[in-house]
Amino acid sequence: GITIPQLCRVWKHIQQRCELDGWVDIFGKSLTPTDVNLYVTNSYIILPATASRKCSFVELVAEAAQKPKWFVSHWWGEPVSEFISCLRTHAEDHLLGVWDGPHETELG
Repeated sequence: GITIPQLCRVWKHIQQRCELDGWVDIFGKSLTPTDVNLYVTNSYIILPATASRKCSFVELVAEAAQKPKWFVSHWWGEPVSEFISCLRTHAEDHLLGVWDGPHETELG
C-alpha cells in the first residue's frame, strides 16, 4: 500500500511539472494540476518511473515493505487532489494517525 504522505509527494510533483511540461489529456487538452487524475498520473509519472525496473510505484517510493491496513476502491478519473482529500478525511474519521512520523498508516 502507499501512504498519504507518499501520495502528497506525487501531488507536489504534479504541481511542479504539469504545466511546465505541457501535460495533456487523451484528447490533447492542456491540463492544470487540479485536472490531473490517476490516468494522467499513470502516463506521466508512474509508467515512466517504473518501466526500466519493472516494479510497482510503491517499490520506488517506500523505504521498506508497507502492508496496507485499508483497501480503498476509487475511480482513476477522479482528480488526484480530490482523491488525497478523501483519503485524509478517511484517515481522520478513523483516527489513523497518518501524520505520526515514519510509521504513517498505509492505505492500499
